[in-house]
Amino acid sequence: LGLFAWVEQRVAEPILPLRLFRIRNFSLASVLAFMSGFAMFGAVGFLPQFQQNVQGASATNSGLLLLPMMAGVLVVSNVIGQITSRTGYYRLFPAMGMGVMGVGAVLLSTLAIDTGSFTSSVYILIVGAGLGFLMGTTNLIAQNSVEMRDLGVATSTATFARNIGGSLGVAVLGSIFTSRIQDSMTSALGS
Repeated sequence: LGLFAWVEQRVAEPILPLRLFRIRNFSLASVLAFMSGFAMFGAVGFLPQFQQNVQGASATNSGLLLLPMMAGVLVVSNVIGQITSRTGYYRLFPAMGMGVMGVGAVLLSTLAIDTGSFTSSVYILIVGAGLGFLMGTTNLIAQNSVEMRDLGVATSTATFARNIGGSLGVAVLGSIFTSRIQDSMTSALGS
């Protein structure tokens, strides 16, 4: 990261001008995009495994059980987009999205072997609704924070932050998942 920052500060046309991170809203949009990627890719990566290994769903059905999350993202992001285009107002939506996504994450942490498919689908829908508040809004905040000449880099930085968050989300949740599986196996079968 140090070499990247050194090079980016010295070239005439940097790939990612670090001066953009001095803009508070741009930095906030990058953090929100990172967190939404963390949640989305983490959920997509590990909820199907939970549904297969704990709830006994088939591989096909466990993939289909993610549809409520995608429906939540689709519906909420379209509604938020319509409201934003009509009113120009979007400041409250990221906070609402983080709150809704947090509630959904807490609810997902209560999933157990006896949790029904309907209940888990509702929890997944709540996470998707939270993501719907964040997905388009983070891009909009990033784009509205910069000058016209930096519009492309602002959009790509929000997407890049979402992808980095997704990579880290899969890694962190994967290590937690592996640790919990190992603990459960050890307690059930012995060392």
